[in-house]
Amino acid sequence: MADDPIQQILDDVLARGRGSRVTLRLTSALEVRYESLATGVPSIFSGAGIDLGDQPVPKRVVTGEQVVQDDCAGVYLELPQFHTMLAAYGTPGNPMTAQIVTPVQRDGGVIGALSLHVLGGTRAWSAEEQALCADACATIATLLP
Repeated sequence: MADDPIQQILDDVLARGRGSRVTLRLTSALEVRYESLATGVPSIFSGAGIDLGDQPVPKRVVTGEQVVQDDCAGVYLELPQFHTMLAAYGTPGNPMTAQIVTPVQRDGGVIGALSLHVLGGTRAWSAEEQALCADACATIATLLP
């Protein structure tokens, strides 16, 4: 997949966004179809046993909203399933701690989501990093069938 332009976009977002993992989820079920990983970061290609149907972030993203979280541990405290997801998307003792999740939109609808994850520390996301994700999604939308 090294020559795949979508994979190249994810690899670029990972490098420029200084993240731990980038995923591209497609279809209404938001299944992971592409992934770029930093060294030592586990894949969530299999879904890591998480049901996105009861997760708050996908519910916001499918409305077209970009979700930016500098400190994932400090949000959705009333939703244990969110914190279970943070642990599942990390490594033992090192949960997912920050993320930008951006909708991929085409023809007025959401057709996927790009996620930039950080493990091991909070992160103050810059406007440039948020724009990096949005620009990547706009380009990906033109490349998808």
